[in-house]
Amino acid sequence: MPVALPYTEVRGWQLVRRLGLVLVLVALSGCSSGPTSAGLDRCLIGKWTELGETIVTTDDGSPVFLKGHGRVLDFATDGYETVNYNSASPLTGIVGGQPYVDIQRGTIRYRVTTQDGIMTFSDDDFSHFHQSVTIGGVPVASHTTDASPVQYTCSGNDQTQTNNAGTGGLFKRAQAG
Repeated sequence: MPVALPYTEVRGWQLVRRLGLVLVLVALSGCSSGPTSAGLDRCLIGKWTELGETIVTTDDGSPVFLKGHGRVLDFATDGYETVNYNSASPLTGIVGGQPYVDIQRGTIRYRVTTQDGIMTFSDDDFSHFHQSVTIGGVPVASHTTDASPVQYTCSGNDQTQTNNAGTGGLFKRAQAG
């Protein structure tokens, strides 16, 4: 047999239920589940601003840790990502006691697919991308940007990307898709 609750308690429970539903709907609106028809996680769709990046690379076999921020990632529903480096800070680090500076400008476009937390890149277009690397102020050959698969997380307004070498980035949603 149902127990009759005082009016204020029923009203309070209904309010909590309604607020809970609103919070769930708000959370879901920022991140739809499932892939697009192009195989891209819907949570990624839109523009993302990089808050920080750490790159682990090698120079003569010694690890080099570079730091930077400011890339803008734009994931489209057709499965393509455009990475804009025009507002990015230079990647900086130390190699052999000398300052290492990697200035990247322009854009790179990739076809991206996602599955089980792995982001895979193909059909890359570097034709609008320019890179200038110096060690101790002396220009050196540029390193190519790595397009190997990365592990990623995406939740609402936060995204992370990491690879097996320890390179990773943290991104905030700038604009929903």
